[in-house]
Amino acid sequence: MIDRPLRPLFPEGWTREIQVIVSVISKDEIHPAEPLAITAASAALHLSRIPFGGPLAGVRVGRVDGKIDL
Repeated sequence: MIDRPLRPLFPEGWTREIQVIVSVISKDEIHPAEPLAITAASAALHLSRIPFGGPLAGVRVGRVDGKIDL
């Protein structure tokens, strides 16, 4: 889930390997961890010296009984 939104923001032709590891320490059953993980990975890349066309933030959207649910 983290790779797909971040990958297009690297410059075309970028060939160096980059690893961003996000560890969720704690979570509850109401708030999903994935959007925060995407935002954290983007912030780490944005603060680094790696060429990155961010920052970006994540959000989870779903459909419940035919209605959009955030």
